[in-house]
Amino acid sequence: MPSEIQNTVPAPIDPAVLEQFTGQTVIRDTADAQRQCVAAEAMAKTAVGRLRKAKRVVLYRRVRLLTARWLGAPWVSGLVAGSIAAVVLGATAGVVFGAREVFFVGIMLLAYAAFGGGALWLLRDLDGEDDHNRVQIRTGKLEIACHQRDVARDAVRHEWATVAKARQLLELLQKAEASEANRRQNEINRLLSIDPGRLYPDEFERYVADIFRHLGYTVEVTGKGGDQGVDVLAQKGSLSLAIQAKRYIGAVGNAAVQEVFAGMHHYKCQRCVVVTPATFTSGAVDLAQSTGCVLIAKDQIGALVRGELAF
Repeated sequence: MPSEIQNTVPAPIDPAVLEQFTGQTVIRDTADAQRQCVAAEAMAKTAVGRLRKAKRVVLYRRVRLLTARWLGAPWVSGLVAGSIAAVVLGATAGVVFGAREVFFVGIMLLAYAAFGGGALWLLRDLDGEDDHNRVQIRTGKLEIACHQRDVARDAVRHEWATVAKARQLLELLQKAEASEANRRQNEINRLLSIDPGRLYPDEFERYVADIFRHLGYTVEVTGKGGDQGVDVLAQKGSLSLAIQAKRYIGAVGNAAVQEVFAGMHHYKCQRCVVVTPATFTSGAVDLAQSTGCVLIAKDQIGALVRGELAF
């Protein structure tokens, strides 16, 4: 059975708290929801197969009971079934094929043996049945089969209800994912619509902070005084970045790289980054290569906004 499928969690409830108290995992990812939906559908199809088998058993048990009530012993059922089959098939062969008498008799005997023998085997006494208890035993067997069919039918209803919940959850997550993708695209468009070269230095710092916040980082703007060459601190998971936002008109020199590299160690960050709407001097590029500093010039800001740069 797939795990119990959770509905969308109301905003005030922390999913982690819900998981702690219910002991069940809250599905929050469309891929997980898709897998759970597939698993639920597979279980439902299995339950449908069991129901069909249970219905066939009920039909078989009902036929055995009816023949026991109407015809009595199994050999009588075989005699009746064989006789009917012999007459029907023999007459059909005579009309359709214009069979000769010998062939006609052969068809009748073959039908009698096949259908009569088959009926005798299917309706034979089982489980200690005899002329005295045959109807009673077969009635009990039919009741058991009907109960098993009802249980199988309830299982099918339950499994399809689970499928409905899984599909509903998947649809909700897909809509939420589409909404989030739309929100992210709108934010990308907003950030790309800004010309960083026309911003004041403090505006450019906030712009850089907005970019990294959009990329999923927890961001802190250090401020102007005593920032140790670092304007923005960004943290995402175990990765921490020391960022200097250099709003220059001309090329940014290696002093900016020196400052942010020192600030990285001061703030105990893992990587250092310099972002500018201008360009970098060759000295800055050489120093960045030897120190591992990431340089982002004006022609790379768009790629940064779109999340195409790795740190």
